[in-house]
Amino acid sequence: MSPKATAYLLILRWAIAFVFLANGFTKLSDPSFGANADDFFRSLGDDVIFNPYKTVLKDMVIPNAFIFASFVKYSELFLAAVFFFGWPLRLAVMLSTFLHLNYLCIASFPAFMYLNIIMIAAEWAVMTAFDKDA
Repeated sequence: MSPKATAYLLILRWAIAFVFLANGFTKLSDPSFGANADDFFRSLGDDVIFNPYKTVLKDMVIPNAFIFASFVKYSELFLAAVFFFGWPLRLAVMLSTFLHLNYLCIASFPAFMYLNIIMIAAEWAVMTAFDKDA
């Protein structure tokens, strides 16, 4: 791969890190985040586009809403650090793909659906460029 392509992919990797940092930091700095997570997850039930995910949301996520809200908050901050530093990139791409597939299942606007698909593609492109074992 040419040095120019590597530089562009490095900028993409840092942009992904910034997206996760911005999302995670707003959740971390909001003291009420997670307190009303069960109401928030209940309100997402109408936006689910993948019907089996409604069952997962209703039976697993809503009863454990605070745990899932904390998982999302801290995993986004973890992903920001990993995409910035580049290690362990493969683990980060798997975790971010899991998060984006979940976000995709509850995307209420088509733009959000496409954004999640673009993010997954960008993360996998970064992994194939920077992970030596990929």
